[in-house]
Amino acid sequence: MASEENSNDSKRNKIIGLLYIVFICFSVISIKVSLLDSNLYSIQSFEGLYEEESKKVTTSENVILDNLEELSSIPKASNYLEISDRIQESIKVVSNIIDSLNLELNQKNTSIVEQFNNRSTTEKILKKANYIPALSKDLFKLKEYVFSFEHKLDSLQDPLFSHIPLQKTIRTIKGKETEWKEYLFFKKPTAISYMQLVRIKLLLAKSKLLYNEAALKEINYSATYFSPFNPKLYVLKSEVKYYDDDEILKEGERAISENLQVVDELFKGVLQSLNTENIFAGIPYTLLSDFDFSVDKDFSLEITPEVRTTIKNNQYTTIFTKPGTYTLKFYDKRVGSRLLFERNLEVGYIPDPVVRVFGKGFENYLIDKNELLLAERLEGILNIDYLTYFPGRINNFEVSRVHDGNEVAAVVNYGEIFQSPAQEIIAQLEKNDFLIINLINVTMDDGTTRVLTPLLFRILNND
Repeated sequence: MASEENSNDSKRNKIIGLLYIVFICFSVISIKVSLLDSNLYSIQSFEGLYEEESKKVTTSENVILDNLEELSSIPKASNYLEISDRIQESIKVVSNIIDSLNLELNQKNTSIVEQFNNRSTTEKILKKANYIPALSKDLFKLKEYVFSFEHKLDSLQDPLFSHIPLQKTIRTIKGKETEWKEYLFFKKPTAISYMQLVRIKLLLAKSKLLYNEAALKEINYSATYFSPFNPKLYVLKSEVKYYDDDEILKEGERAISENLQVVDELFKGVLQSLNTENIFAGIPYTLLSDFDFSVDKDFSLEITPEVRTTIKNNQYTTIFTKPGTYTLKFYDKRVGSRLLFERNLEVGYIPDPVVRVFGKGFENYLIDKNELLLAERLEGILNIDYLTYFPGRINNFEVSRVHDGNEVAAVVNYGEIFQSPAQEIIAQLEKNDFLIINLINVTMDDGTTRVLTPLLFRILNND
């Protein structure tokens, strides 16, 4: 009898243990509703702020319409207004997605609130072509459009793209790389993915307002407080003012003193001339371009760790020798060499280049034998906007010929130029042979060595 009771206790303990394990698993894979519930208030806050920004946008556009002819005659203002109009298109895209999502959930007899802790229903909708894929395509086109203009607000004045953020692959806090769409929207509860949509709509509205205000500033309009009982106007953005962290600086930057008065022309000059995007080690980078103030007389720069900076024709060019975080300090020497501005600069490794046969598109699978003989060498290609040369060298690569499915010849070529053994292999190629250029070893100016994607060609003719 005692043995039977012990057996029953043992089974009961096993069942309890199993249920406990199941409970632990569910607690790990499911986010508590209580942890997501507060997101309702975040969503409501973003929606409220969007309505306020929309009112300001409407007011600014009424002023723009009254002064459209004058604004259109000023290149900078005209650029700003074109960008503002394009941002409006993106606002419509994300607004339509939000409205359509709510409509589809309503047709399923559910809602955002009911789906708050669920991800499958909402994610299935968001993965449709006219939802997140369409938003991703539109926002990346918006970024490309904005950066195509000569006159645009920099990332200090309008941090839109860094706050969304907009890059194909994003590195998480834990160092894992994930796609943009998954990072913001997929594999997440509705509470998070929906909040991201509302947040992006708010950021777009804020950016549109910034461009409208920047355009109006070109004809000396400023946002003000006004009272019919007091003839005095209170300008919200004055020409000479105090700046604080929340208003103009972003993460990695800080104002040194809350009471530090900034001479606006100098500060505006920094904002308009300072370049801090896409910095790579080993490549000369122009930090300040067309900057009209005199070094050591009006201002000075300090970068730590120390790097070498050259000045030519108001261009301040620096080569960062290693990847990492550098600190840029900007001093106003007209007011006793005060520390005016500080910013962290992120310097990365040079991206992987592409190697192709000189004079022939690397994407072309079919190639003429004579074109190969005339090409004589490989060349490296790296598409960086400000780069006019290839920042590296081709060390060596393997050239092999495949005839009737068999490798019949192979040789290692040193340098970018086809040496005699490689030229002999090319000369022996026949129609429908394959030429493989493999194990392409390059050294980049950041000190790294890479092995790049091989090239494969099928020969069109013998002559």
